[in-house]
Amino acid sequence: TSVHVDGVELAELENGAYVRLAVAPGPHVLHADEERDATKVELEAGKEYFCRMELVPGLWKGHGVLVPVDAATGAAEFREWKLKLTKDAKRIETVVPDPGKP
Repeated sequence: TSVHVDGVELAELENGAYVRLAVAPGPHVLHADEERDATKVELEAGKEYFCRMELVPGLWKGHGVLVPVDAATGAAEFREWKLKLTKDAKRIETVVPDPGKP
């Protein structure tokens, strides 16, 4: 499943993977596989935001949808899940290393 910010693919996520991205403050459009499932967000400087990738069934195959979640929920889920940093970053300059995870 791909992760797009403002129409640019930044990473490809396999099952059990995550990505941390540095994105400038201001308005942005996020989407996964389907542009029609885009979500508009307004990001503030110095804040951390979380999105959960949810799979939506389709006629032939499913596709991912990015769903924003509040910071408390996102942080709790992130700690609970045994995720790995994706190795398939399309724009490596946007990826933030995570020192708290192996």
